[in-house]
Amino acid sequence: MAYPINCPTFRAPFFGALVAFIALLLVSSLSSSAQSPTLGRAMKAQDAKAGTLLVRTSDHGQLRPMPTLATDVDMKVTGMIARSTVTQHFGNPTDQWLEGIYVFPLSESAAVDTLLMKIGERVIIGEIEERVKA
Repeated sequence: MAYPINCPTFRAPFFGALVAFIALLLVSSLSSSAQSPTLGRAMKAQDAKAGTLLVRTSDHGQLRPMPTLATDVDMKVTGMIARSTVTQHFGNPTDQWLEGIYVFPLSESAAVDTLLMKIGERVIIGEIEERVKA
């Protein structure tokens, strides 16, 4: 039996010399069935090459990527600054609530100014730290 999870949304604006990002992550749940994708292989957060939702599993607390169902990008460019919105949909193929870490690698010249996550009606505003602390 699968337990539905409300759809969380992450929003994070980023600025950079050439590319800036606003990440909007929408997490939806999938019921566990033969047709559902499975969690990916264990990996380290620093090995993520794109926006990835990693979840801590019961097998020794390893981080495994959730299946990405869709990704959409909207970009507005003004001069040398680009402001983008990346919307990602992830599915939970398990019947469990999982602890997750969203990883979004950026270039050295990019920065984050806000992070917002919506889960149903609940809004969570993330704390942004200097790159060295993060």
